[in-house]
Amino acid sequence: MRIDIRNKIPGVLDAPVFGFDGVTRLDGRFTAELLHIWEHVPEGPFGKWICVGRSKVYSMVVTNYLMPLVGLASFSLVPEQLRITWHSDQVVVQWPYMAAQRYELQTTSSLEPPILWSPIFEWSGIADNHQEFSVTNAVTPTPRFYRLERWEWP
Repeated sequence: MRIDIRNKIPGVLDAPVFGFDGVTRLDGRFTAELLHIWEHVPEGPFGKWICVGRSKVYSMVVTNYLMPLVGLASFSLVPEQLRITWHSDQVVVQWPYMAAQRYELQTTSSLEPPILWSPIFEWSGIADNHQEFSVTNAVTPTPRFYRLERWEWP
């Protein structure tokens, strides 16, 4: 059995994978996995699996010929999900490490243009798959808005 895992074969298949914005096509710097059995293992000696995007389930008939993934659907990567909670006099913002090169958490007090974002947390490097970021900020009398920016590996 041989499987052609390209997502673009001129005249046969064009199923791009998009970045977090849902518009930008990803180039060849990313890897793909073909899984026949996959189970999420939340803890243990192998840690967590990192999955930032996934296609719809795709079925194929196995043959003795080179098989392209005709019928594969496009999909977009999924951004980290921020969890924002309030503990005592602190706002706590948490998110899991999803293999980004750099994270910057920013805040602003207004979403009216021009929006002035101020960084309150910056991190870069490689983290353990188990890492979860947690940032606190004092509760203020005015509303605060948060956004998380991430940069991919070059």
